[in-house]
Amino acid sequence: MAYDGLPPDEALATLRVEAGFRVELVAHEPDVADPVAIAWDRRGQLWVAGMGDYPAESPAGRVRRLVDTDGDGRPDRSIVFAAGLAAPTSVLPHGDGVLVCAAPDILYLEDIDLDGRADVRRVVLTGFGLGTTQLRVNSLLRGLDGRIYGANGRSGGRIRRPEDPPEKAVDIAQRDFRFDPESLVVEATAGPSQFGQAFDAWGRRFLSWNTIHIRQEVISPRDLERHPHLDRTEVVAPISDHGDSARLYALTPPPRTFNSEPTDHFNASCGIAIEAGGIFPEPYAGSAFVCEPLVGIVHRDRLLRLDAGKSPVYTATRGEAEREFLASSDPWFHPVNLQSGPDGALYVVDFYREMVEHPDYVPRELRGGIDFTRGAAMAVSIASCPRAWSPCASTTWTVSRTRPSSTASRARTPAFASWRVKPSSNGSGGGKHQLPSRSSSAPRSPRVGREGRRLSGASTGWGRWESGS
Repeated sequence: MAYDGLPPDEALATLRVEAGFRVELVAHEPDVADPVAIAWDRRGQLWVAGMGDYPAESPAGRVRRLVDTDGDGRPDRSIVFAAGLAAPTSVLPHGDGVLVCAAPDILYLEDIDLDGRADVRRVVLTGFGLGTTQLRVNSLLRGLDGRIYGANGRSGGRIRRPEDPPEKAVDIAQRDFRFDPESLVVEATAGPSQFGQAFDAWGRRFLSWNTIHIRQEVISPRDLERHPHLDRTEVVAPISDHGDSARLYALTPPPRTFNSEPTDHFNASCGIAIEAGGIFPEPYAGSAFVCEPLVGIVHRDRLLRLDAGKSPVYTATRGEAEREFLASSDPWFHPVNLQSGPDGALYVVDFYREMVEHPDYVPRELRGGIDFTRGAAMAVSIASCPRAWSPCASTTWTVSRTRPSSTASRARTPAFASWRVKPSSNGSGGGKHQLPSRSSSAPRSPRVGREGRRLSGASTGWGRWESGS
């Protein structure tokens, strides 16, 4: 009998997290579908970009707004803010609307008539490359300099404002980019990152590549490019001390793959985040977290200064020995993005379906017998939004798990869900492992407030991790 995924409550039971943490279900289908990125606005509303068109090219992506109408700290309304988008890979609140990556463009969407749906759709930047739908511009983040940073996605491009002539375009080949949100002036930055980027609380920038799960920007490319006779122009450095293609410890059997790359090492790392919520205890605070959707794990690295602070480059050392911070025994669990939420929890975006492989990377003779969208076609709920979702005053949300109301609905409702991870209030969690000791750590920064900077992420579901107080 074919495996058809699990309902949300059963999917939750398959997750194993480190002792001292707990995983909570935040949202699932039909409130979210095919999510790949999340972000919060200044009113505490949660925005979700969903790639309903993956892996196809038809414009069926959506941006949703999730709101809490009863003030219990849990979103209970889902509003489709915009539909018909071409593979939206990122959403970032800006001004009175949101910026959305939908190659070849970055769009600005706004609701002018206050009906809950975007009636303004304006191209603000264009020229991004149209690679496969998993390799496009993504991961918009605000930097401490006030600029908005984006990840190349591996498809490059020549970026300009739509009103500018082509000769004014900025080439981002082998680079990422940033732009001024007011003037929209674009600059190539260190890169490229494939899917995801992150800042720590000091503004240091970290990137990922499919097999290189963590790299650090060491110097801005503009500082080297002004010296034309330099023979080296590398501006990012791999910083893992356990290998660029690090060993992984999954709970699922090896998945079906179509290349020779090993599945017990990083193969499709993405959605990097540096914990910045302020409630994770030592030695987890300030750690780097990275998704590996192929085998359903979230990997943690401690960021250490091993040279008494003489070098600007960190060392990323494995947080858990021969295990992962979060892993699932459900083969349809595909975490693709991570973000610290306004409540301090770490949210996990779960692109729940059978396969995440893109058909372009499967031999042509095998494609006909594979359903690349199996598990992705779900009903969509469109609801009104009576008021904005207010952030919970407590640093530990208690989120009820929504269970299907009937056996029939359970049978057809996979756990396309959003999860959050937080420390357990009683010091015990869903995992069986004890907290590891730490001999050296990166210097802690002053903690930003609950309304501080939020990092972006991606998938068919999302969730959060948070630590108990």
